[in-house]
Amino acid sequence: MRPSNWCASALVLTCVLLYLSAVKHVRGQSTGGKKREEYSYYNHEEMTAFLRKVSTNYPDFTRLYSVGKSVQNRDLWVLLITKEPHEETLLKPNVKYVANMHGNEAVGRQLMVYLIAHLLTRYNTDAYVRYLLDNTRIHIMPSMNPDGYEISKEGACTGTLGRYNARGVDLNRNFPDHFKTQTESEQPETTAVRRWIHQIPFVLSGNIHGGAVVASYPFDNSPNAVFHQYNKPSLTPDDDVFKQIASVYSFNHANMYLGAPCSSDRQSFPNGTTNGAAWYPLAGVRGIVSDEENNPVVKAFLKISNRSIGFKTTSRGEYWRILRPGRYTLEVSAPGFHTSKQDFIVLDQQISILNVTLKSLQPPTDTSVELTRPQQPVSLPSAPPTTVTHPSPTVIPLAAERA
Repeated sequence: MRPSNWCASALVLTCVLLYLSAVKHVRGQSTGGKKREEYSYYNHEEMTAFLRKVSTNYPDFTRLYSVGKSVQNRDLWVLLITKEPHEETLLKPNVKYVANMHGNEAVGRQLMVYLIAHLLTRYNTDAYVRYLLDNTRIHIMPSMNPDGYEISKEGACTGTLGRYNARGVDLNRNFPDHFKTQTESEQPETTAVRRWIHQIPFVLSGNIHGGAVVASYPFDNSPNAVFHQYNKPSLTPDDDVFKQIASVYSFNHANMYLGAPCSSDRQSFPNGTTNGAAWYPLAGVRGIVSDEENNPVVKAFLKISNRSIGFKTTSRGEYWRILRPGRYTLEVSAPGFHTSKQDFIVLDQQISILNVTLKSLQPPTDTSVELTRPQQPVSLPSAPPTTVTHPSPTVIPLAAERA
């Protein structure tokens, strides 16, 4: 597949393949720090030093920031990787990876380190990586649960030591739930990530766990969940897209698509994918929504017909949506504007550009302004006296102005 044809598929397929190939290609490479023994894990201090060093060595491709603090005051670091990271190019989409939500699931945490190295060391030699960084803003959070990680034990593959945060809360169950009411108080790590998600309009996200070789897609539970093996799939409005993403991931993995369990007592997964409730190349559309004077419409509400979930434009009027090839109708609404419906087609391995202009609800108003011609001073002759008739006020109609 040529780089010029990747388009929206870069949002998924490139990230997936790069992630899956990270360990294979990055072992032994240096990003400016000391070389470490293969597969040794970074603790929080080492991770912080690594991220800072990378950010210093690659200022034209990285920006390091923290979205908040853990219970024990450790930074929740995120490394943004893209060309020109300090500029927000119009319609350049944001994607994110979050790893180590469960502190004792460390493989994803370290794979993010390898992925960072892979992206930064191959920009000039790999057209695939170059296209990705030129056209996508990739945000990588190696650890959402640094407190849990610090108390986990290497080699302890069972048990819950380090799984939870410092207050004993499972962060993977601490976000607002589609089916259940949240009873536990929201944790600092959860609050930080929720705020982060609200601030940046991520088009695609990946959450890296450990313990099974499977790509799980939403929803991750169901209304009547009791035991995961008895649950029926709990489908989202974008189920077709999520299935495709999971399949692309699985079939580009060395063995995930085989569906083999990690051990004989574990569940197997056909084709290496599962709907999350059963567990307890892509295209799409993008564009700008503006008014009749070409000003961006902020937080316009967009909805794909026959899908119950909607989304909103950014502060610059941008929007993105990953979709499978097919015919769709986009409905756009905003306060003070007429609702717009636009038909469009998504082709395989291509992204459709659909810019929408909303018309104001307030119609043009015809107005006229009355002007009185000023009276001119009149010189009266001394004799004989005469009577002077002043002109009547004249109404001058103006051309109708647009309100």
